[in-house]
Amino acid sequence: MPQSKPSPSTAQTAVRLKNYLGFIMLSLLLVWGAWIYQNNQSTAYVRRCEQRQAPPKFSTAKTMMLEFVPQAMVLDERNQQLIVAGEHQQVQILSLPEGQVVEQLATPMTTLTPLTTLALSRDGKVLVAGTKTGAVLLWQRDRATEPWPTAVVKLSNPHDAATLSVSITSSGDRVASASVDGSLRVWHKTASEQWQLLHQHDSAHRSMAVRTVQLMAGQDILVTGGDDHLIRLWDHSASQLQPLNNLMRNNHSPVHTLAVLPGDDSVVVGGANGKIILKKINFRGEHYKQLFQGQQGSTPIQALAVNPDYLMVSGSVDRMVGFWDLCTDKTMQVLGRHQKPVVAVAIDQSGQTVVSAGLDQTIQIWAEDE
Repeated sequence: MPQSKPSPSTAQTAVRLKNYLGFIMLSLLLVWGAWIYQNNQSTAYVRRCEQRQAPPKFSTAKTMMLEFVPQAMVLDERNQQLIVAGEHQQVQILSLPEGQVVEQLATPMTTLTPLTTLALSRDGKVLVAGTKTGAVLLWQRDRATEPWPTAVVKLSNPHDAATLSVSITSSGDRVASASVDGSLRVWHKTASEQWQLLHQHDSAHRSMAVRTVQLMAGQDILVTGGDDHLIRLWDHSASQLQPLNNLMRNNHSPVHTLAVLPGDDSVVVGGANGKIILKKINFRGEHYKQLFQGQQGSTPIQALAVNPDYLMVSGSVDRMVGFWDLCTDKTMQVLGRHQKPVVAVAIDQSGQTVVSAGLDQTIQIWAEDE
């Protein structure tokens, strides 16, 4: 007798079952891949911590008085200098460890607008500053060891409100900025050495400030954080600034500052609630792994800096300067205090020098004990 053919309903059920099993297998593969990625990243974190030397010990800081109230600071390790910016458009370059003013940069603003943020390219050739009016200024030189030129570039398409953060790629050919009006800007240097606006993102929620932006070294990714409590990732390689899918909530607290580990897919986040979190991120995927969480009081973290050995320095509104070993210790070593809130911190690649700037018009410098 001839075999009967399966009914249409039975065939459809078989197809659905096959598709369902395929979906289950794909989901399991994705979960397995994510587990492998996070496990490998955690292993890299542990390996780096095991290979490094013991963290330095610090004692008394050297204090330097400034002629103005600082708002931002960067460390120029190549020249053993400190670049400080603040009110009345002041940009001063101090020698380390003496603290002597060796250079003062010119600014093009007709009014004495405070400078709010600074960034220095890794090769030491490009310096970027943001202002309270939303402008972004740029100085560039041919060699990192020569004085800064008097000519200043004022980048096009400024923000409508204060620039809160600027970042620059290690090669010095791309600049990003973030503003209190919730907007982002990205500029790039053309073949003719001119600076041109590449991306402009204006938020529909202008009350939600973007407080911090970081360009990732060797990747077309920038990281932002702000008053919406989210850490956002953006792809700036395309013709438009593309938000990626990995949105991370920062423990129900606004993000005040970010620091990116050089050469690593790790971001340290400082919040308005005083919490500091280290996240290992898959920048092309949608997952992350939290490696560390610490607490510095209950006031906002204003500044963070971290070096490749997972040594970190932090500054907060409660005037405290903290030193953290993200590898071995979940507690903070209090290096010292300013008389007013801390606005900027820095740590060198070796971890042997820590610098902080406060609204009390002082710079404090810690060097490793002999």
